[in-house]
Amino acid sequence: MGEKHGLEIQTDKLVERVMVRNRRAEGVVLSDGTEITSDLVVSDINAKVLYLEMIGEEHLPWLARYGIKSYKLSKPTPMINIGVDYQPPLEAHHTVVASSFPDMNDYWWSYYKKGLMPDEPFGVICWPAKADPSLAPEGHHVVNVIPESMYYLSGTDWEKEKQPFIERTIKALSEEVVPGLQDHVRVVECSTPLDFERRLLMPEGAIYDLQQDLTSSMVFRPSARSRAIKGLYLVGNSTHPGGGLPLVIASGLIAANLIDRYE
Repeated sequence: MGEKHGLEIQTDKLVERVMVRNRRAEGVVLSDGTEITSDLVVSDINAKVLYLEMIGEEHLPWLARYGIKSYKLSKPTPMINIGVDYQPPLEAHHTVVASSFPDMNDYWWSYYKKGLMPDEPFGVICWPAKADPSLAPEGHHVVNVIPESMYYLSGTDWEKEKQPFIERTIKALSEEVVPGLQDHVRVVECSTPLDFERRLLMPEGAIYDLQQDLTSSMVFRPSARSRAIKGLYLVGNSTHPGGGLPLVIASGLIAANLIDRYE
């Protein structure tokens, strides 16, 4: 009879370090000191955190050290999740709250670069209950607001600004984009860039992990099969082919195929 292999899933465990010897991954060390050995390691954490903090520069060849340090983090984005007791006057699953190019340039230089939040939000509104009514009780709906913002705030921080930000955003959307929204809110929760950093270990709340300009996209992103550490595979936002849900799913398929081929 062949050898039986079992699968053990552990949750709420924080991995602090990837064990590496002779440039090969040998397992991970948990925050409580527990060592878990393995023939290979698959990581979905930010590649900069993985290589520079969880593995360490001493295990990387000079070109890999230079390359991983050259990546910049993507923009952070807060998300406001709202439960309402009416059908919001929206027409689609996604609604873009846009602005003109001059206004966008003004936001970048006059607000974002200075750590100042504008009074009028813009970004994306998602209405997931339109496609899946089971997400809310009958007669109720879910609305997700993803407005533009930043991690570093001038003269303040997200701990102080979280509630005012929620109230200001909902009020502005009620007046210009989603009539009646403010009067129908029954529950609201906001995840700020600081929340994303704390809960999901996303440095500075970078939602795509790494910047998505031309020099950091597709084949220019960290490889799904590490070239620096044998037995190490990467999935998620910060690896090939890029950030965002469809590409993250693709990264998992790519890594699975590579593991099947090489391991």
